[in-house]
Amino acid sequence: MVIENLILPFIKKADLERRKKELKKAIGALSKEEQKIKELKKELRRIERTEKLLTKPLPTFYFWYCNEKASSIAEFASALQRVPLESLNHHAEHHDFSKWLESKVPKSFLVLIKNAEEKRDEELRNALLKAIEHYTKKKAGIK
Repeated sequence: MVIENLILPFIKKADLERRKKELKKAIGALSKEEQKIKELKKELRRIERTEKLLTKPLPTFYFWYCNEKASSIAEFASALQRVPLESLNHHAEHHDFSKWLESKVPKSFLVLIKNAEEKRDEELRNALLKAIEHYTKKKAGIK
């Protein structure tokens, strides 16, 4: 007696084949979900690294002509939105931003800050904010 003959009285062969296909499909779906989970974990790690970069303590930077200060890139970005243009222009003319960040941030980011320091007024403010945004998106792997 063949094993098939033992199973078949209880389960039809067509049902077994259908169930086999369903299980293979479910296994494939699980593999895809596992891949998605790996990708999400990788993205989370990138975001955490970016957050760490933004909140990493730096020596305090004091803006002239106002009471604003920054002790991290996140605080710097926030202060940039409120600081008077006179203060921004003063610090850009003296390259204070790039001097403050020198040796504390990657060179690729420092280059963006130095390029922004060549601008004035709202163009300067926007260039600094865009430099921060560009760099953090790059670090987070966001296009």
